[in-house]
Amino acid sequence: CPTSLLSSIRMAQQTSTASVSTSSNQNGKVVVADNDLSGNRSTYESTSETEREALPFDVDLEESVYQAGDPAARETLHHFYILWASTIATSIANFGVQYNYDSISPAENWLHAIYGESDTYDLLLKVIIFMGTIVGMICFGAMGDLVGRNAGLLVCQYIQVAGALLQGVVPWGGSTSVYCLLITVRTFIGIGAGGVYPLAAAKAAEDSTAVDPVHKAQSVAWAFLWRNVGAIFVWVNFLMMYYTIGAHCDLRPWTNPPADYEGSQFSWRYVLMFGALAPALVAISMHVQPHFVKDREKKRIKGWNQQRASRASSLGGERTSTQSGVAKGLWENIKDDPGVWRKMLGTGGSWFFFDWSFYGNHMLQGKILKIILPGDPAVGAWENISLNAVGFVTVLCVIPLFSWSGVRWMQFWGFGVTALTTLLLGLLWPAMIDNINGVLLVLYYLQYASYWVANTTTYVMSSLVYKPSIRGTLNGLSAACGKVGAIIGVTLFTLMLDSCEDDDSECTDDKVVKIMYTSMTTAICGMMCTLYGVGVEPTGQKYKANAQIKCKDQIHLNRIPHQPIEKAVADDADQ
Repeated sequence: CPTSLLSSIRMAQQTSTASVSTSSNQNGKVVVADNDLSGNRSTYESTSETEREALPFDVDLEESVYQAGDPAARETLHHFYILWASTIATSIANFGVQYNYDSISPAENWLHAIYGESDTYDLLLKVIIFMGTIVGMICFGAMGDLVGRNAGLLVCQYIQVAGALLQGVVPWGGSTSVYCLLITVRTFIGIGAGGVYPLAAAKAAEDSTAVDPVHKAQSVAWAFLWRNVGAIFVWVNFLMMYYTIGAHCDLRPWTNPPADYEGSQFSWRYVLMFGALAPALVAISMHVQPHFVKDREKKRIKGWNQQRASRASSLGGERTSTQSGVAKGLWENIKDDPGVWRKMLGTGGSWFFFDWSFYGNHMLQGKILKIILPGDPAVGAWENISLNAVGFVTVLCVIPLFSWSGVRWMQFWGFGVTALTTLLLGLLWPAMIDNINGVLLVLYYLQYASYWVANTTTYVMSSLVYKPSIRGTLNGLSAACGKVGAIIGVTLFTLMLDSCEDDDSECTDDKVVKIMYTSMTTAICGMMCTLYGVGVEPTGQKYKANAQIKCKDQIHLNRIPHQPIEKAVADDADQ
């Protein structure tokens, strides 16, 4: 009845942190819309599939439109299958990215023993993959908006498969030849890994078919969780080789190679080549996914591109070619997005400062752990496994908290905890470095755990802030900003530690303290970028997007037969 309908809308307005409005579409049917993090109208209406196709393609119909008269429609077996198939594919894709990033660290144990150690080559092997990543993020992010998430993600997997296999096959010869070839191939891997960032995040968010930011954020975070598993598996593979055929990787110098030289050669090549497995599995899963998933995306991309070409023609005053018109229209859509560059500061700026600190410390993780708790390579491997397990547990705890605090508050406080832990490490390092009771090690684990709060939210944020038609491009740009920070952090922190002699503990301790203080500064900058760029959820209110949707599910708009009721609903919402 009209009374219950209006009271339901009032309830949705009271329980939502977003603004709710209603209006009538061209067919005279009521449309209920809300503003999510992106500030875009996500439309819920009871129309047929044919009628929905006539709506503007700036609205993300594939993830936000469902039958209001059938609240249980999204919980069907059909939806369940798509959701989990997408989650598994994007999770394995994230596993592969982190594995390929980190695999060079354990492989260097054998590379140094066989080919010698060079600070220049070591730095390039770590940094060069991020340079390739920046190219992949920008190019494949735009490709996701212009061609489709699935097509772009599939190409990224092919690139990673080829690059990971070439790492183990191509490098032969002397030290210079091996290192230069590895550097070249890892640049290629970085391009494929970079494309996974915007495409996997967008795919996880959109395939969830969720309309509320919390549900979408959790879907993306579940996929991101498997980054930790990839980082752990790097060291699992190292231990498998170390305890078997690659047991002599810790000999310095290796002037007289033992009898298992071939085994050690195989070991580092196996560790690197294993990075092809996860992308190959993702590629297979993409090929066997249902045809309607591909058809649905093609229909949406076609609609976006038609709108972009029309927009470009109207601005240019003459008909442009399809390709140039679509690209120009995409750029115009980006410029038209309200507050887009301020949002970019919130996503790209915070990601820049986070990656500066995180990857600067992460790539030196083995060295710092060795300073705190010396031991052979096997001890270092177990330390890295336990540290990455802490990250895994942290992300598991963060995901359910999204529904309580919201993604933006979570990111703000994640940076805050990182600033606090790095400050404590910097202050206590000189006094506690020789303390054998493990206090410093516990603090370092807490610092690493704090990193994975903001690490998760920076990855998730771009999937929520930008509207779907420009999400891939701006997600890629935001992620590229992060990898610029990673290059700065890895280069700066590595050069700082390498400036000290191996036996100069006083110099090393001084550099570690400076690294921690620098990390604290970047965390504070990340807090400021988050606060100004995307803001935080209203203070004192728990995030109630899920409650909002449940209330709206009770509004059976498709059962409203008369215009007077529609007018009453619209008038009530306006008030």
